[in-house]
Amino acid sequence: MIPRYIKNEDDFFEYCPCAFHILNFVNEIKDTDVKWFFERCIYHHDEESFYVLFKSYMTDEFKDYALSVAAEKTESDKYTIRIIKKVDNLLNETD
Repeated sequence: MIPRYIKNEDDFFEYCPCAFHILNFVNEIKDTDVKWFFERCIYHHDEESFYVLFKSYMTDEFKDYALSVAAEKTESDKYTIRIIKKVDNLLNETD
């Protein structure tokens, strides 16, 4: 089956049953100083999984920062959420 692309936050909340869990997960990430904003989501119906891309502020300093998260449905009808990739330059800071 063809994946469904969700391109705005309103549709994300409407079509993704774990949207609030994903946003809570993202907001609880401790090792970043970046505020993440929804960019888009891909829903794979066959796998019952959601892959969500977040971007940071659109300023020169933060424009290339990205976060991708996967939410996969388990046998107990709950979602396991994990970070696929995070680019936020946190490790390149100098004191």
